[in-house]
Amino acid sequence: MDLFTHAVVAALLYGTFGGDVMSEYYLFGILFAILPDFDLFLTPLKKIFKADYLEHRGGSHSYIIGLGVALIGSIIFSVVFSKSFFLTWILGSLFYGLHISMDLLTTTLIPIFYPISKKEYSFYVEKAGSMFTMVSSVIIASIGFIVYQFTSIDLFRLYNGISLLLFIGYYGYRSILRRKITSKLVDTQKYFPGVLPHHYYVYNFHLSDKNIELNLEKGTRSSSRLIYLEEKWDFTPQEMKFYEEALHRCNDDYYRKKWTKIPKIVRDGDSFQIRFSFLETMMNGRSMARIYHFNLKTEKLFKISQNYERIYSKPSTSL
Repeated sequence: MDLFTHAVVAALLYGTFGGDVMSEYYLFGILFAILPDFDLFLTPLKKIFKADYLEHRGGSHSYIIGLGVALIGSIIFSVVFSKSFFLTWILGSLFYGLHISMDLLTTTLIPIFYPISKKEYSFYVEKAGSMFTMVSSVIIASIGFIVYQFTSIDLFRLYNGISLLLFIGYYGYRSILRRKITSKLVDTQKYFPGVLPHHYYVYNFHLSDKNIELNLEKGTRSSSRLIYLEEKWDFTPQEMKFYEEALHRCNDDYYRKKWTKIPKIVRDGDSFQIRFSFLETMMNGRSMARIYHFNLKTEKLFKISQNYERIYSKPSTSL
């Protein structure tokens, strides 16, 4: 979920059920609703402590960690502003937990019970960086500012409540659509939400010791699915070893390991490329890609690169 949507939903929740929206509690709640994404500043520490859970959407995205962070924040807040420690801790924990719950709806796995359990969860209801929800949040926040400035506080609270219900309805609709589609899928198929509420994709992947077959279908709630991408890659035993090495190296990265990989094979003379496009990053047919370059003669990996490319067009074979 984008940072702005986290802040807007937190503001709507407090504006509907809380007190003065200009109080220190209001600002504290919004701060804790966006605080888990500040883990981006912890990422450089991963190399020092060799801990994957210092990555973005790692250990910070845990309800249990949230209780501890809220405890520390509440001690500071209650001393500085002479507020109730217990009330502040409850507020911080709830809004930190709100962030985790919203991210749980997205397509990136998060360890919600870390450090008790390292198992990661995702409901796969919404894209992690949805342009639709971001634009919706901007519109709702802009109208809310006007309502607050030029109408009564009661009307402002009513607007907050209605807007909050719209968000709940949106994610509820997404959840129902996902459940409807996934109930008919087989083990080799994976559901993925589209940009608009009624759009979705189904990714089908099959790997044998000689080839890869895959397709990506696009559909809507009211129409049948159409083939968006379809590929078949045949391997030699040597090339299969390259594929396995590339996949292993890609999965060594904590964040990329979570993503759905769409492989491409590119042969160019003595060069052989395995290109993994990540379905979770796809927007307008383009996605982030990780490319592993092998030399067929030496049988060695000689280069790893990144690109942002169309998943259904052949990439350049130039190295």
